[in-house]
Amino acid sequence: MKEEIDRGMQEVAALGRPKPERFTRKEQARQAALRAQQEASGAPADAGGAAADSGGAAAASVEEVQAEVDPYEFAEPRDVLKDLKKEWWENLEAKKWSDRKGSLTQLKELCTYPRLASGRDVDYGDVNRELRKVITKDSNVACVAEAIACTGAMAQGLRAAFSATAKNLVEVLLEKYKEKNAAVGKAVSEALAAMHKHCWGLLDVAENLTAALGHSNPKVKEETLVWLTSEIGAEAKPALNKLAPLLLAPAAKCAEEATPSLREAALRFMVTFATKFGNFVVLDKFTTKMDDGRKKRLEEMRAEAAGPAAGGPGAGVGPAAAALAASRSKPGTAATAKVPLAAAAGTGKVVAGTSAVGAKKGASGKEPDDDDEASLAAGSMSRDEAVAKLGDLIGEAAIKQLKDEQWKARLEAMDSLAARAAEGSLAASCTVVVQAMGHLPGWSEKNFQVMAKQFEVVRVLADTAPNFSKRDGYAAVCGLIEKVADMKLKGPSFDALMAISEALSPAFTATLLHKKAAVHKNPKILSEVLNWVAQATAEFGLGSMNVKALIDWAKEDLASTNAGVRNSAIHLLGVMHRFLGPPLGDMIRADVKPALMAAIDGEFAKNPKDPGFTPSRTSRADLAKREAAGAASTGSSQHGRPASGSNIAEGAGGYDMDELMPRADISAAITPSLLESLGGSNWKDRKQAMDNVEAAITSAGGRIQPQVGDLIAGLKPRMTDSNKNLGVQALGLLASLAKAMGKPIDRAARALLAPALKNLSDNKANVGGLDACML
Repeated sequence: MKEEIDRGMQEVAALGRPKPERFTRKEQARQAALRAQQEASGAPADAGGAAADSGGAAAASVEEVQAEVDPYEFAEPRDVLKDLKKEWWENLEAKKWSDRKGSLTQLKELCTYPRLASGRDVDYGDVNRELRKVITKDSNVACVAEAIACTGAMAQGLRAAFSATAKNLVEVLLEKYKEKNAAVGKAVSEALAAMHKHCWGLLDVAENLTAALGHSNPKVKEETLVWLTSEIGAEAKPALNKLAPLLLAPAAKCAEEATPSLREAALRFMVTFATKFGNFVVLDKFTTKMDDGRKKRLEEMRAEAAGPAAGGPGAGVGPAAAALAASRSKPGTAATAKVPLAAAAGTGKVVAGTSAVGAKKGASGKEPDDDDEASLAAGSMSRDEAVAKLGDLIGEAAIKQLKDEQWKARLEAMDSLAARAAEGSLAASCTVVVQAMGHLPGWSEKNFQVMAKQFEVVRVLADTAPNFSKRDGYAAVCGLIEKVADMKLKGPSFDALMAISEALSPAFTATLLHKKAAVHKNPKILSEVLNWVAQATAEFGLGSMNVKALIDWAKEDLASTNAGVRNSAIHLLGVMHRFLGPPLGDMIRADVKPALMAAIDGEFAKNPKDPGFTPSRTSRADLAKREAAGAASTGSSQHGRPASGSNIAEGAGGYDMDELMPRADISAAITPSLLESLGGSNWKDRKQAMDNVEAAITSAGGRIQPQVGDLIAGLKPRMTDSNKNLGVQALGLLASLAKAMGKPIDRAARALLAPALKNLSDNKANVGGLDACML
């Protein structure tokens, strides 16, 4: 029977891979897009005359992007450890390298099975330790390469179960790139690729990668960059946002090395990263110190990444095909992968086959998907482009004046520009004006009168232009922040920032400002930024701000060595106290030194809670949300339902201050061992457990999330503890817990009613009093 099965398998294999004859609507749409791409590039629509056949070229197109079937999903787990007999372990320690290699080869062959058994009953710890020992200490490169191949095979077969071991092996494997033997280097790359595919993401091992890029051996740096270039395409955009500063900074340093191949590998990786990221602006701050020769080479690589010139044979097909090939490197991504817009970055053209919606967003510079700096800077124009477009708006004579060395000529041109902005004639072109002013006269303009006019133009455009976007706000904030500490320009810069906040949101503006000010060399800028945030909070209200971020900034800046920064942070806390009241002090007290807390309490006394606050400014975004909420409320009322949000505190400017204050998650502190100690027979253990819970609540600032597991159930028996002192402590702890948790305590605390009522009749006055307080 086995012979018949083998013969049948050979006959099926000879027929080749089957092609689908019927397709879903999604697949049909994908085929149409691929055919349109082929026609646009000048490639024949039919391969071998099969275009007319509905199952010909269409089937080939689907086959091109169809994900490979993963045998792991269908295979039964196999325990390979039972096949490792005593002699296998002995051979692994043998003096002959051939015996050691034979054992490793046997393990590799066993581990090539698609799915290896894992779990509590299968422990690979001894095998992992032996492999690590061979990799790090064996003097024979053949054994080392085979051991590395075994780790890759185990990663393929164990996947998530091998994740922790795979992360620990990264440093060891990267170190092996220094070996001159090509087989070892190839084994390392293949093993790392298998681990990256199944066990970890680049962000998980970023520290190891950064260390490798700073290695003293240039071969380690070069091989690491080559491997990263091949693997970066499998990373998702959110991970790339975090990886950018971690990997691009050391890569830029590698581009300055003396070894030509290392420089080339570094530049190639940077271009590949930017292509995957979606725009090349992400490279800007890492290339400022590069010489002209390296920048030129970077531009050449960027042009290569964009593919053949538009209109030539196969135009646009190369990058698209590369993107599709990259999508097949990870299971489950091929069928739905989108061709990145970055394939045509720098050319202004979208690669054929990309989403039309994505193309429109990239071309028109609409709102970015998130507020990270790379996305906000993605729509930046070059100097020549921005100046040319501004010239179309205001004329070449005005451009000539803006370039004039005489400040009076520049001031006259800015006066004219400010007048046109006030008339509203520039509102539709606010993006061009804001970005062009960054180049002409420029945010480094030396004359304060000219700079003040620039800020006036920004303010007017933010007030009047309905299409003033976050990218425009970002470009303006980058120029404004340098002047907030200049006494002559502080007023105009604050006014412009307020206008940007009204157009976008004060939380957005404050976040950008503080992020840049926190790393600025001049502490006066951070001090003035905190003053502006305090002013914005007082005018817009705390509901428009990110309260958690404000508290974190204040804590961070209170630790500054600069007295001005500390005073500004105290002032900000004082403004926040008008909205939040005494609970704000509880939230920061544990993290602030007593002497500094005394100064903060004095500021709190000057700014008592004001429940009747009404905001004097409102951002367009907040106004739109309130109008939408009002419409929904009206609709709910008409259908006999209570309006959502009807419990919002009116005195807080339309926001519930209790909901704005952040709550900490202390679930990590409620461990099984703590709950066990809470119910233990030793009173000291029970007391220690309750002390730990109190400490967790205190460190959370007296505001916690309701995820406390079985804590309340564990505290219930302590209310009637045989040790009266512990009973009193439990009642006080439950009272603190209820205050810290707020309304969500209601449902969980119903079980406490019976023992609470029993304690009310206790002879000891302190027990009855605490019980009443808890209730």
